[in-house]
Amino acid sequence: MLIKTLKWPVLSFLTVALVILVTKIFFPDLKNYFQPSMMGIVWFTFGIWIGYRTAKNGGDFRKAYAAGSFFGVFPAILYILDFGILLENDMSAGILGGVFSLSMVIIGTAIGSGFVLSEN
Repeated sequence: MLIKTLKWPVLSFLTVALVILVTKIFFPDLKNYFQPSMMGIVWFTFGIWIGYRTAKNGGDFRKAYAAGSFFGVFPAILYILDFGILLENDMSAGILGGVFSLSMVIIGTAIGSGFVLSEN
């Protein structure tokens, strides 16, 4: 069930991450727009999607949180690599961005799964 739930969000995340990295390469001045606080709504939306699909596929809150937590590691790694290493900031900026993105995915997962589970 988790593979069925996470297949499209993970593929979509890879597309989003690639667009962000390519955009930063070709337009370096846009790096200030891809900050964690601005991208939080994107990760929040992914969380809603994952929570919704997990509950629709027969999961409960625990499975939704597990799927959201698993997915939330991907943007966290992106921020640690991107903000911490590639942009040559201190690692604390990357770690804080990663924790923020993970929390946004989990909050979205709670909303998405709660929406479906409250219908029953």
